[in-house]
Amino acid sequence: MGYCFNLYTPDMKEQDSGKFVACERLLFSNNVPFTVNTIGYYEQYIGGKYLDIYNSVCILNEQQCEIADEYTGTTFFTDFIKKHDCNGMFIQIT
Repeated sequence: MGYCFNLYTPDMKEQDSGKFVACERLLFSNNVPFTVNTIGYYEQYIGGKYLDIYNSVCILNEQQCEIADEYTGTTFFTDFIKKHDCNGMFIQIT
C-alpha cells in the first residue's frame, strides 16, 4: 500500500503528487541527518497523544533539500525547488 505525497511550493500551490521513493526514504528512515519539521494532528490514546503521520505536512528549506538529496542519493528535492524557483517545499503525507 504505502503513502502518497502531495508536493507544494511556498505559495501553497500543489505542484505534484504521487508515490515518490525519495520521500519514502527521507521521511520513513530512522537515520535522517536533520530534524524534519512536521505539522499535523494529534491522535489520542490512553495515557497520552502522538503526532499522526497521516495528513501531516513536512517543511523543508533549501539547505534541508540539499541534505535530503545527499541522504536519499537523488536530486529529487533540489530539482523541485529549482524547477519552481523557490527556496523550500511542503510535503503532505496522505
